[in-house]
Amino acid sequence: IGVDAPVAGVRPEDVRIDPQGSHPARIALREPLGPQHLLTLEGDGWTARASVPSALRLSEGDPVRVSFAPEKIHRFDENGKRIPPPGREDPKGG
Repeated sequence: IGVDAPVAGVRPEDVRIDPQGSHPARIALREPLGPQHLLTLEGDGWTARASVPSALRLSEGDPVRVSFAPEKIHRFDENGKRIPPPGREDPKGG
């Protein structure tokens, strides 16, 4: 998804199904959760989960486009330690 980190994460509520999104994916799994559905999305080398309204009619196998707000992407090093967002590095190194 174009993030300079070994591991990146985005909360499901911050993943957007967006016809103009820059990341193509397919719906691998759709889990109904009442008024929301939790989608497992698979892209080229990445997997994400998206929380969407149940009124959004999508099925497993459907192709979609996805967008993420850059400020909502959490970056981690290879040991699982959070990397601060660009421009917010801790001057003490930790």
